[in-house]
Amino acid sequence: MATIKTKPYKDITLEFEEERHRFTIAGRNIISVTGATGMIDKSGPLMGWQEKLTREDLMADVGKILTAEIILRATTIHRKKKQEAADTGTLIHKWINLYIEGKKPKIPDDEKVKNGVLAFMKWIDENKIKFLKSEEYIYSKKHDYAGILDIEAKINSKLAIIDIKSSSGVYNEMRYQVAGYRGAKEEMTGKEYDESWIIQLGKETGEFNTYLIDEAGKQHKKDFKVFLGALEIKRRELELKIK
Repeated sequence: MATIKTKPYKDITLEFEEERHRFTIAGRNIISVTGATGMIDKSGPLMGWQEKLTREDLMADVGKILTAEIILRATTIHRKKKQEAADTGTLIHKWINLYIEGKKPKIPDDEKVKNGVLAFMKWIDENKIKFLKSEEYIYSKKHDYAGILDIEAKINSKLAIIDIKSSSGVYNEMRYQVAGYRGAKEEMTGKEYDESWIIQLGKETGEFNTYLIDEAGKQHKKDFKVFLGALEIKRRELELKIK
């Protein structure tokens, strides 16, 4: 995998290693937006999802002799499903980026990826959207974190930051992610954005759900404070790990 170099500021070169999903500046590791929000507990919904997968997998073998192979498969199936979902999400994001760049990608053959793409196109059809940037590498000098911003656009004439999700649910952690992207982008540009959006694309249904975070910027400010708190937790955890 390649290392991508960008210059979010004239005096800073930000490097991103795709394979390791690692940001560095002059060889120094930089905490990512998702690395920071990864400190937020999501065990409740994830445990429920894992239990459901394990139960369904074992139920398919009711009446059979229980073997070590069956137990191992049932108790690790969530890892396989999680990776499959991540791979699908990556392909959806790549298609969207190509589309925004005007490269006219063909509709994917994979059913789940296609559904995500169709959901994205439906969202476009129902809004007046002018895309400005996609897959932009952002960095906050003030708070020393980096990330990849999905989309910057004008939606119905309002300047917006957009985060694309292909997960089955939308969680509070995602609000803090988009706040991190917006905070860095506002710092980099000196502009205040009107809105933040989370767009959930249905891999199973081909439909979309939208979550607008606005209220005159009040919601963003609250979410950004939480993001910065998570960032500090991540930073301290790394310090303790090193020691």
